[in-house]
Amino acid sequence: MPTIALVPLRRQVLRLAQGALARSHALDRLPPRGGATVLMYHSVAPPHLTRFLEGHLPVEEFERHVAFLAAERHVVGISELSALLAAGEEPPPGTVVITFDDGYRDNLEVAAPILARHGLPAVVYLATTYVDGGETQWADRLHTMVTTRTHHRCPQPPAEPSGELGAAVDLADAVAGAEVLGAWHRHLMAASHPDRARLLAQLADALEPAAEPPRLTLTWDEVRELTTTYPKIEIGVHTANHTDLAAADGATIWDELVTSINAVEKAIGVRPRHQSFPYGRVSAEARRLMADAGLDTAMGGTGHQRIGPASDRFDLPRLDAGMPYGQLRARTHPSFGSLPGPLTKGL
Repeated sequence: MPTIALVPLRRQVLRLAQGALARSHALDRLPPRGGATVLMYHSVAPPHLTRFLEGHLPVEEFERHVAFLAAERHVVGISELSALLAAGEEPPPGTVVITFDDGYRDNLEVAAPILARHGLPAVVYLATTYVDGGETQWADRLHTMVTTRTHHRCPQPPAEPSGELGAAVDLADAVAGAEVLGAWHRHLMAASHPDRARLLAQLADALEPAAEPPRLTLTWDEVRELTTTYPKIEIGVHTANHTDLAAADGATIWDELVTSINAVEKAIGVRPRHQSFPYGRVSAEARRLMADAGLDTAMGGTGHQRIGPASDRFDLPRLDAGMPYGQLRARTHPSFGSLPGPLTKGL
């Protein structure tokens, strides 16, 4: 078996093992441990929109998550978690925080009503420049271009931000197609907001997609509706331009933080205190500037660690909530940290 297949296989085995533990109730017989688990969601999309999204959680699966969390876990808001950490207190066993990145319109139309029915809080982290124009995230625009393309020759991204596109690759070739699309993701992730718009327009000229995604992002009117109708939902920031802060200099990081914080405060009259790092990419410089910008917490990359008083409040780990339901039950269980290391790591 090729070495490259071993990691996905091990991940599958661990997921199955953790799901089996949750179903067998074996975890219930282990000592509970304190600490909070943070779940990361993005889009909770109705079926007619899923073809335009690079990633999403089906509505019925989100409803299952929320019903379970309301019944069997201690769900708190991000400000409550922040207050516990600031006071040096350990979150109670089974504590969970629900977070959403990017500012999808379905957070208002789909996710918020489900959370409200169960009385659960959450935080929505906004990439504010995208909210300014209700602009669909670049990853979803790229996904729609590729999946609805009428031409199959995809140019390589330019070597420099303002350079020419490279030689075209046939997307029908699975290996070459995956490589060129991976190169586009990396290039667009590092690009500025204006460069992304220009590059996506050039790519659309080459692929001639048959469809444009509808507006998938909240507007400021909808953000105000979200906070007014659903007061248990807090608003945080996710930079202004969905910028990779790990690759940015100090001046850019500061501008991204201050611009996004000011935009939220102007829109809803409340200064946000919480941030999440785009792409889960964290830098020491960005962490240093968080407190200066008036922030209390920042969500970092994905990880299995429980959050407690010793955690770095500007690099808090989250779990991607797209995991199988059985694994979600196991990894949010109060006794999950009491399992042997091989059953808790490596995902």
